Amino acid sequence: MRYMLAEIMRQAARNALRHLDPKSDVAKALQKADIDAILNDDIRRISAAVSFLEMTRAVALAAQLKSNNPAQIESAKQELKKIAQSAAAKAEAKGGKLNIPDSCRDFLFQL
Repeated sequence: MRYMLAEIMRQAARNALRHLDPKSDVAKALQKADIDAILNDDIRRISAAVSFLEMTRAVALAAQLKSNNPAQIESAKQELKKIAQSAAAKAEAKGGKLNIPDSCRDFLFQL
C-alpha cells in the first residue's frame, strides 16, 4: 500500500515537472538539483510516515481515480493530497526537513 501512494506521488511530480514553465522560480530552483534522488528520498520518507488507516484510505481513493465521475475524481485527489501533506509533516517532524526546496513542494502534491 505504501508503494501505491509513493507511485501516485511520483507520477504527480513527474507530470507537474513536464508542465513546468522553464522560467518559473520552481524550475530555476530545480535546475541544480538531482530531481530523481530528491524525489525518491522524500517520497520514501513521506510514504513511511503514512499510518495504516491513511494507507487503507489512500488505496480506496486511488480506486476512485479510475471513476468516470469528474466530481468523484477531484474529491479523491483532494483527499489524497491531504493524506500526503499530513504524512510529509509527520516525516519532517520525525526526521528533519525534506530535501525538496520549499518553492517546489507543492508540485509533489499536484495529483
